[in-house]
Amino acid sequence: MRADLQSVVVEHREPLTFNRFNPVTEAVERVTTNGHSTIHKTLRLHHDVSKMGYPPGELPTDLNYWRREALIYQSDVSEWLAPHGVSMPALIDVIDEPSRITLVLEDVAGTPGIDADDEALISLAGRWGSAQSSLVDRRPEEWLPSEWLRSYFDHRPDVGSLYDDDEAWAHPAVAAVIDPALRAGLRRMWEDRWWCCDQLALLPTTFGHHDLWPGNVIFRPSGTPAVLDWSFCGVSPFGFDMVVMIFDNFLDLLIDVDRLPTLERGMTSAWLDAVANVLDPTIAQLGVHLSAARFAWLPVRMIGQLTAGRAGNVYLDESVSIDAEWAGRAPVFERMVEWHEAARAALD
Repeated sequence: MRADLQSVVVEHREPLTFNRFNPVTEAVERVTTNGHSTIHKTLRLHHDVSKMGYPPGELPTDLNYWRREALIYQSDVSEWLAPHGVSMPALIDVIDEPSRITLVLEDVAGTPGIDADDEALISLAGRWGSAQSSLVDRRPEEWLPSEWLRSYFDHRPDVGSLYDDDEAWAHPAVAAVIDPALRAGLRRMWEDRWWCCDQLALLPTTFGHHDLWPGNVIFRPSGTPAVLDWSFCGVSPFGFDMVVMIFDNFLDLLIDVDRLPTLERGMTSAWLDAVANVLDPTIAQLGVHLSAARFAWLPVRMIGQLTAGRAGNVYLDESVSIDAEWAGRAPVFERMVEWHEAARAALD
């Protein structure tokens, strides 16, 4: 039941980090009230379309429908997840105002996913696979998008001509880690992005989070992962969540890229084992490999920044050098190309 807000004394508000490239999120704060902390996440109907890749939506089928996260927290999804060892922050209250919703959520205690060890992250993949196996039978709500990746690419400019900019690719930071073969592979993946959407649309579907990277996970003291930030969830081809779960920490340079081989093998294997009861392993693996296209835009964006004379990447801390950015991401780009080539070989 909603608390009487007039009888509550707010002791402290602490702004928390959130994705400021999504204009639907207005604020995320830790609010301490009478010695007890909760998380307040405010969503808004916003008409700012300048944030690249995340235009706000008013229609339930829009990529970034502004009410979707509130609807997920008020649905029974958490009850579906719980038997598989996955949780969500508990919903304490919903403050619904004109063009604005504030979710009052449990302040989950535990270890942030970006600080978790390999065993915990591999366990997350297995638990999520188990949950997705059960959610394949769930009837999707009308406010869950079904062509998420296609909509995502619709809002990303086609700047593939930058692959012809030899001067930009000859930049010392780039040339040191991207050889001609890798450049060609990245270009193929970018040019094949719509083909990947077509192929993913043919695969069996389940419920997907679509942004399930460890930065959106807190491991409770019991080891149970609490998954945050449900704004992009929707109907999903099997395997699509894995590309974010495995690669995104490395792309954001938050964990040592030397861990990539271990986590890729362990997380993929755990997820494949968990979905084997509902899906042929060959089809499941194909979904994982096709999903590398999710990040096909990133190398192009990075080259575009170089040609525009901007240092670093807007998603990273300003202290990250161009050299460190390219060196840290190059091994992930190599794996993305390998996944894409494997998908092409399987379907050609």
